[in-house]
Amino acid sequence: MVKDYTRKVTHQNYKNSKKLKKYYHRVEKKLHKKYKIYEKTKRSKESYKLINKDFIVTKHDRWGTTLIGGGVSLCFFLIFIWPSDEPLNGADKFFMVLTFLLTIFFIIYGFTQPYKEHILNRRDGLLTMTGFFWQKNITMPFKKVEFTYSTGGEDGIGAFLLQVSRPKISLHQ
Repeated sequence: MVKDYTRKVTHQNYKNSKKLKKYYHRVEKKLHKKYKIYEKTKRSKESYKLINKDFIVTKHDRWGTTLIGGGVSLCFFLIFIWPSDEPLNGADKFFMVLTFLLTIFFIIYGFTQPYKEHILNRRDGLLTMTGFFWQKNITMPFKKVEFTYSTGGEDGIGAFLLQVSRPKISLHQ
């Protein structure tokens, strides 16, 4: 039995779509009525939780940002507290405190981060994307979603990447 990945629509539009269309690397959508159902290959089994005619659900690396950010900041903090013959100057003390606070931030975020989902609901025409840090997941109609591209990703890939622009989130939606 396949789990139903239908989510409630949380956003209908972008706050400032004119600015978004003007300043970002925008990619125009071409919608087609017919779609192809891709067979699960060895590679797709690693990248996706589910692929069928109704849903495409990708796996989300929950710990990537936390481990990389926390690990780098912890390494820099350990470098600063490593005993040396030279006394710490003001800039060294500032960076030591900054790296300590970043390490604490990533530890707290690691234990309190919400569940993140990436779902393309082809049956209902909805797209669910992650919110930023502690923000909830965002679900929008696919026709209103704006796509952009970037020249690098958080995983170190330097190629062009297709991305979904998140709408600016406010408390009064």
